[in-house]
Amino acid sequence: MNVASNTTLDLRGQYLTFAPGERSIIDIAGSENVTILGGVFDGQGQEWNEGRHMIRVLGAVNVTITDAEFRNPIGDGIYLDQGAAYVTIRNNRFFGSSQNRNGISVVHAWNVWILNNHFVGMTRPGMPGAIDLEPDTADQACWDIHVERNIIEGGAGRGIQVYNEIAHAPQLGSIVIKGNVITGARDIAIACHGSPNVTEGSVIVEKNEITGAGTKLYVSQMQVKDDLRTR
Repeated sequence: MNVASNTTLDLRGQYLTFAPGERSIIDIAGSENVTILGGVFDGQGQEWNEGRHMIRVLGAVNVTITDAEFRNPIGDGIYLDQGAAYVTIRNNRFFGSSQNRNGISVVHAWNVWILNNHFVGMTRPGMPGAIDLEPDTADQACWDIHVERNIIEGGAGRGIQVYNEIAHAPQLGSIVIKGNVITGARDIAIACHGSPNVTEGSVIVEKNEITGAGTKLYVSQMQVKDDLRTR
């Protein structure tokens, strides 16, 4: 289902699953001024598929996804690509069993706010993590992204990852990772993998609380201003 422009889709009290063969439950593709309110999205333990996402935001502008619940994702809970802009993802809950890809993936988007979400059991071993900012190709951008006040519990992978070591996209930066709480055993809580192609981007990591991780903050080929609070 693709959501048209100027739509508030009130899904409170509704339970949504994948139809056979569908790559997503909801698409917001090329639309403007869309709000998704509530709803329970359930992957129902279907077979692992890295490219199957619950909500895809593709080239859409001014989108809000709030107060929804994502259970047992297969690929990602929410996936942003194709130059999505002015997207707010707030007050959502993500529950997995360490079998999916990511909770939220940002591949190509500007002006994104990921605020006050709660993640449990994200993600399967070998996949990026609960929140992943990762362009696939050099012409994609992750710019002006705010990841703030989220709670990330358990799971494999990283809690939050910025990854540009394969795409080498020059427009990756103005990223703020602030006030998040990350708990559970994992190798790295917050990872920032940059690229020599990025000359203007900035990443600020501050006031995050981390427990259980082998490495709290990993930085490679990127200038990161950090002020980690650990407990």
